Amino acid sequence: MSSDSTPTSGIALARTYWTRIVRPLLLTRWPHLDHAAGRVGQGSDVLGLDDEISRDHD
Repeated sequence: MSSDSTPTSGIALARTYWTRIVRPLLLTRWPHLDHAAGRVGQGSDVLGLDDEISRDHD
């Protein structure tokens, strides 16, 4: 959940983690490495369909 108690989607959390943690680490270690990121899986969060109930599993 965000600081204002609004539920945060799984894809938003993954994007924030990538932006704040993973990408800076990659760029520090390998600044000229071409890279990409994606969310893989079969859950509703991957499709952008997560809701209040589907956030508690898988």
